[in-house]
This record gives sequence, structure tokens and C-alpha cells, in this order.
Amino acid sequence: MVVPPTEAQPVSPPTDGSVNGLANPGLSAGAAGAADEMRAPIRQDRCGRVRVRAMGEGLMTARTQEMLGIQADPPGISRQELLVAADRSGHYTSIGDALRRATPGALVRVRPGIYRESLVIDRPVELLADGPAGSVVVESSTGSCLLACSSSTVVSGFTFRCAAGAMGLECFGVEIQSRLFLHECDITSNSLACVAVRGPGADPIVRRCRIHHGAQTGILFYQAGRGTTEDCEIVDNARAAVEVQGGSDPTVRRCRISGAVSVFDRGRGTFEECDLRDSAGSGLAVESGGDPLVRHCSIHGHRASGVLVAAYGRGTFEECNIFGNALAGVEIKSAGNPVVRRCGIRDGRQGGVTIYQYGRGILEECEISGNALSGIEVKEGADPLVRRCGVHDNQGCGMTVTSHGHGIFEECEIFANQLSGVEISSSADPVVRRCRIHHGRQGGVLVHTQGLGTIDECDIYADARCGMALWEDCAPLVRRSKIHECRDAGLIMFNGGRGTVEQCEFWGHNGKNLDIRAGCEILHRDIIER
Repeated sequence: MVVPPTEAQPVSPPTDGSVNGLANPGLSAGAAGAADEMRAPIRQDRCGRVRVRAMGEGLMTARTQEMLGIQADPPGISRQELLVAADRSGHYTSIGDALRRATPGALVRVRPGIYRESLVIDRPVELLADGPAGSVVVESSTGSCLLACSSSTVVSGFTFRCAAGAMGLECFGVEIQSRLFLHECDITSNSLACVAVRGPGADPIVRRCRIHHGAQTGILFYQAGRGTTEDCEIVDNARAAVEVQGGSDPTVRRCRISGAVSVFDRGRGTFEECDLRDSAGSGLAVESGGDPLVRHCSIHGHRASGVLVAAYGRGTFEECNIFGNALAGVEIKSAGNPVVRRCGIRDGRQGGVTIYQYGRGILEECEISGNALSGIEVKEGADPLVRRCGVHDNQGCGMTVTSHGHGIFEECEIFANQLSGVEISSSADPVVRRCRIHHGRQGGVLVHTQGLGTIDECDIYADARCGMALWEDCAPLVRRSKIHECRDAGLIMFNGGRGTVEQCEFWGHNGKNLDIRAGCEILHRDIIER
């Protein structure tokens, strides 16, 4: 049964300010009596206004109850329904008027028109656009189009246009401080973010919305905001598409995101099945203690790196497809320390993975291929763990470790790269263990220019030139490895090369097993030549 508006108990305005185009809403004696009858206690909400707590949860439509996962209405409960129409064919011409007079649990329908208002929802209601997509517009030049600070509230089908930036004001298209269901809305802002999710009580569901042309950010999570954003289009925002900061922890799922995603200042978050493309910088940047979980996402077409982890950022990246970015597919620097697992990192216009400036990280079971430079480059004190990765068909080396780089590379298969499989130089000192290094179009392993490193239990074979080449004051340790069937020598040393070779096997080369030139020093023990 629908209660007509003439039977609803009006809310008497106090005298201390204005919201929704009218005075700040309080509760009249009649409304307070109704609240007592429903046994819903009255308290201050986060907006500083008095409201009835949770009373509306049992008065919403069946569709909304299903979406929010709350219990269906008991039989016989009536609810208030209000109609807003700009052409005066409804109960109200102002959405703010209707919200002010709505009792908790009310349904407010809004017919097509442009409503120039700044709305505040401080009680649980359903606010539904009653017209085709784009026909019900809320436009505000004095503040945010909508401030939601009541739980169990539904807003569906609206176009929100924040125009306050032209007046020099800093506000949002929609600001959410509570549990809101925001559904099939179109949101823009010429001031700050299109959507701002703020505070530990903010836990909205934002579904099938288009969030675009924000003067700064598409959707901003801050001050420990949470929430779920799914099946949305977030495009054409000036600074970032999604920004997560201040300990916030949202879930972003199945969204099409054009522009950057930034996670920093202890921000977390889960990003699932999203398409991240076409930012002017890095596609997904994690910095300053950020630690997101990113899985089953495509990250491509960015003008810098696909993924950037820096400044003590962390993060876990699982089963992502990272391709076609202008710089590295994954860039780790400045003590960044992510986990990158079962990702495809390919077709970058520079390297596949670049780790430098003491970056760390774990790369596991990744496929790194088709990049214009090296598949993996480690330098400047970086120290990653790389294991069970396939590194192949890159236009540079498979793995380059230089300039005091370190790292452990275990059980990787490195093959068919345009240059060498592994190159170590300039005082770099990695450990390469139980790797298969083969079919390199130059050498298998090259160590030079004071390069160090440990090559342990590796299988090095079928390289177009030599299996290993050592020169210019290098001093690696090569042990328990098999070097076989290369086009030239198994191991060649020249121009002051040095090294230690222990318990290795050599066979099947077109040249010598060991080609040690004058002026070189080799210490070898227990070598088997066939």
C-alpha cells in the first residue's frame, strides 16, 4: 500500500542553515511519533543532521532489497511515495523539497527535467529517475550535486553535473559518506572529482555508471573509504581515473578505465577484470605504502609504464595482461616491492620489466615476450626474486643485470631473444639458478665489464654463438651447469676475462668446449668435456 503525500507527516524545519534548497531538516512531533511506533531510534548522522536510523531498510522496493541483500518487507507495511516534476505535474517541483519531506523508507520518483539543486540525502530513501537515460539532470553551481550520508539509500538513473568549478568552488559531482547504492548514473564535475567516497563509514555500491570529464579525478577514495564499483565506465578525467589514498580499501570490478589509476598513502583496494588503457602517464601507479590487489586486468596503451611501483609501494598483480605500453610493462623503483604473478608482459615499446633504484619485488610464472628492449632489466642496486618465468622473443637480451644490480633468477626459461639470454655487467652480482637458457640469437650468457654473478645448475644450449662469453675484468662463478650444442665455443674468455668454473659439462659445440685466450684467468675444477 502506498501512502499518499497528503497523509505523510511533514518534517518541520529548524532555523540553523539550509540543505536541499530548504531549511536543515529536523523531526516534527508527528514524525517523531511515527519513529517511536516503528521502534527506530533517533540519532545524529555523519552530516550533523537528526535522522531515523535504519528505519527505511524494511520499506524499500523488492528490486532494491534484492540489490542490497536485505530482508524483504513484512506484509502490510505501507510506504510513502513522492513524485517530483519540473512541469508541476507531480507533488513537488524540487527534489530537495521532496527529500526534506520524505519519511525514512520513502520512494521519491523524479520525472524528466533539469533540476538546479545541491542535494543532501540524510535518511534512507529511494531516489529514482522516472524517465529515459539522460533525461533527469541534477546540475549544481553552488556545491556538490549530491551528498549522501545515510545508509540504505538508493539513487538510480540520474545525470549529475557539477558546475561549481566555474564559480571557483571546490566540490564533487557526488560525495558519498555512507552505504549508498548508486546505479546507472552519468556523473561529471568541473571542480574536483566526479565521485568522492570519503570516510570509514563510506561503503557504497556504484554500478553501471558513467564517470567522466572530472576536472581532477573520476572517482576518489580517501579517509579510509571503501565500497564496490563495478561495470562502470570511467573515462576522460583530467588527472586520474581512479585514486585510492588515506587507507581506503575499495573493490573495483569489471570497469572500463581510460586514464591512470593511482594508489598511494596506505591505500589498498582490489581491482578485478578491469580494462585499463590510454593514460598520459603510467597506467597503474602504486606509491607511498600503497598495496592493492590487481587480478585478471588488461593494462595497455599507456604513454609511460603499464604498472609503476615506487616509493615503498607494494601490491599484488595476478594473471594480468600487460601489453603495448610506451615504456616498460612493469617498472619497479625507489624501494618498490610488489608481487607479480602469472602475468603476461609483452609488446612494450621499451623493456618488459625494469627494476632499478633499489627496487625489489617477486616475479613468478610470468610470460615476458616481444618487448623492444630486454625482457627484464635490473640495475642500480635493485634486488628482485624472479622464478619460473618464461622470457623470450625480446628484441634485446632476455635478462640484463647491470650497474650494481642483484637479484635471484630461479627456474626460468630464457630463449629466442635477439641478443644474449643473460647479460651481466658493471659490478652487477645476480644469482642465476636452475634456468634453461637456449636459442639466443647471440650468446647464452655474457659477463663483462667487471660483472660478477653466480650461474648455478643451469642448462645452456643451442645458442647461435657461444654458450658463455667472459671479458673485461669480469669474475663470475659458474658451477654444476651444462653447456652444449652451441654454434661456436662452449665458453670463450678474452680481453682480461676471469672466472671460476666448477663441476660443469661441455659437449657438442662447433668450436672448442673451452676457448681461453691470452691474458685471461680461469679457475676450473671437475670439468667434464665430451
